[in-house]
Amino acid sequence: MKKSLIGTLLLSLALPLAAQVPDSLVALLEKHPALRAFHAQKEGLEHRAEAATAWPEPMVSSSWFALPVETRLGPQQWRIGASQDIPWKGALANRRELADNKAQLPQMALEETRAALLAQLREAWLELTALREKQQLLRREAQWLDLRITLTRSRVANGLTRLDAALLLEIEREEVNRRLGEMASAELEPTARINGLLSRETSKHIRTDSTLTDQPWPARAPWQPEKHPAAARYELEKTGAQLRIEANRWARTPAVNVGIDYILVGRRDVPELTDNGRDIIAPRIGIMLPLARRKYRADDQAERAAVMQADARKADIVNRLHTAIAGAKSRYDQADIALQSINRQISIAEDALPLLLSAWAENKASMEELLQLHRKIWQMRQALVDQKLKKARAAVNAREIMTKIEE
Repeated sequence: MKKSLIGTLLLSLALPLAAQVPDSLVALLEKHPALRAFHAQKEGLEHRAEAATAWPEPMVSSSWFALPVETRLGPQQWRIGASQDIPWKGALANRRELADNKAQLPQMALEETRAALLAQLREAWLELTALREKQQLLRREAQWLDLRITLTRSRVANGLTRLDAALLLEIEREEVNRRLGEMASAELEPTARINGLLSRETSKHIRTDSTLTDQPWPARAPWQPEKHPAAARYELEKTGAQLRIEANRWARTPAVNVGIDYILVGRRDVPELTDNGRDIIAPRIGIMLPLARRKYRADDQAERAAVMQADARKADIVNRLHTAIAGAKSRYDQADIALQSINRQISIAEDALPLLLSAWAENKASMEELLQLHRKIWQMRQALVDQKLKKARAAVNAREIMTKIEE
């Protein structure tokens, strides 16, 4: 649960960085079904927002008198009428604001889902790039092992070393083959994740950069975690609750209905009667009185509780954002310390190579010692890749948080 929440907090849009996902693949991400669903939901709510300020439909009614009502001018025979509810101008504006507020929620969900998918895409891309770089280094290590095996076999044939030395090297070479096979198989998992995110065949080959490069810690703009979408979403929900309180106030306001009736009146058999059979036109007005005060008070209390809940959740998210940034910086610093240490070790080993080569030329060192030093360097370079990957992940996480706020 905690991992899932922290993952949600670290979402953002695309950023240019080393081992960058090509724009062509990022564009394919827009075809993801989850994004299409949010686009459709957003479009539907925008249409509802357009209809929010429409007046209520008028009502037309008609009736006849099974037992005609007699009047001085004649019997009432048929009645037709029309009526219209008259909404208050402020109530219509409130409806539009509430509809616009609802329409923003799927937009924010769409952006956060896109960011989540892009974060997954970038993570799989970094993982695939690191795997391929480590395979390159392992292949170089295998080349040096092959040289050592050839040299050791020659020394065994000449009686200069024992047979078990060659056997141990061959076992070591088989271990390298096993690791290469596992890494080649491990490529299938991030490859399938990337292709799955792009809605295409999971086995489709993906080209990546050849190496991971060192990631700088992002320069942080003025830190405003309350503007991060994870926090802004609760601010939007709070605004929606306040608008519903306002809508409830309008619901307690008496509603006005106006109408007019036309009544058809029959003629009497009295020719001299003035206005004999004259029809009736009757304007009318009605007022709806909202008397269920208890209901409206309960609705207000529920919405005020929703406001307090949104404030509390926003405060929690802001705290978690601070924690996420601090955690990313800690992981970044740890990886950087390890990376710098490995770089120094590699530099020391590479500086020792010319000295060992000269000693070998003067028969003061063996070829096996020279090859062992070379292999040690390749192994350290593999460890370097792991630290670069850790550092890249921490830097990307922090940059995602900061950039999302700036956007």
